Amino acid sequence: MISQNRGSVWNDIEEVSSTTLAIFRRCHEFKLVFCTNYFRFFFQLRVKDKDGNVLVPKKNTYAAYKSAIHMEVKERHKADIFDSCTFPDHEKLWRSVEKMLVNEGRSETKHHEEVDPATMRKIYRLLGLVEDLIKSRGTPEYETKLARLPAEHHGNVHKLLQWGAMFILVMFEVRRGNEGMEFLEVKHFKVFEDSVWDFKYMRKVVSEVEKNNQLGSNSQCHGVIPDMLIDGVLNPLSYMQTYISLLPTEPHQEKGKIFLFPMCRNSRQSKFNLHDPQEKLYEQNKKSRWI
Repeated sequence: MISQNRGSVWNDIEEVSSTTLAIFRRCHEFKLVFCTNYFRFFFQLRVKDKDGNVLVPKKNTYAAYKSAIHMEVKERHKADIFDSCTFPDHEKLWRSVEKMLVNEGRSETKHHEEVDPATMRKIYRLLGLVEDLIKSRGTPEYETKLARLPAEHHGNVHKLLQWGAMFILVMFEVRRGNEGMEFLEVKHFKVFEDSVWDFKYMRKVVSEVEKNNQLGSNSQCHGVIPDMLIDGVLNPLSYMQTYISLLPTEPHQEKGKIFLFPMCRNSRQSKFNLHDPQEKLYEQNKKSRWI
């Protein structure tokens, strides 16, 4: 529904813009026409929730569209629709949109409660154990360490390792859940050392299209995965390096890419031995189905 409304209204805006480009800044009448179409889009914009109910979008969604249209017009036509001198009615009309959001109860976003500290410490301990297990395969201590993990997980240590990598990535890069994770590649992440602050970390070095950044995110503004010991049991950078070291080294045959989250090998395969340090744990030509 969004795409249909956006497409039809944007076509109206584009038609007005392309035919009046020469007088875009001078003609008050055409500025009013543009603003009418522009704000008609926002007042008509609707989304559906998981139950199929048609709703007014939340404030953050409006802000994302507002920013995207602003940058599009500025790029194509060198006109700043946020300029109160060029578009004096913009601010007043936008207040009308915000008033509508308040009346519809969509001006605030309700976030999930934060994970309590006790649960976080349990997660840290579990991930620390998983990394230690993976690195201990083939050693005399392996069986003793494996016994510390609940028996029902003994055949899924490689899956726990991957889920932990997803958890660390979302937590430290401050990602929007699993958005875009299936497209991430190993080469998108690099390790850096800051000699001034004596700080080592991993971060994403490419821009990425996101829901609220349709033109691509700024890779310099994301969080980093630090080289630091948390709660005495988990080093996020070490964990990610351990995980990446076990990924396929050859690219996906069809896509030509080495994905960060390929599919885990099936523990029930007769020839698959998770506990063998020489065993390949992840599929080369299949992306994870857990994302």
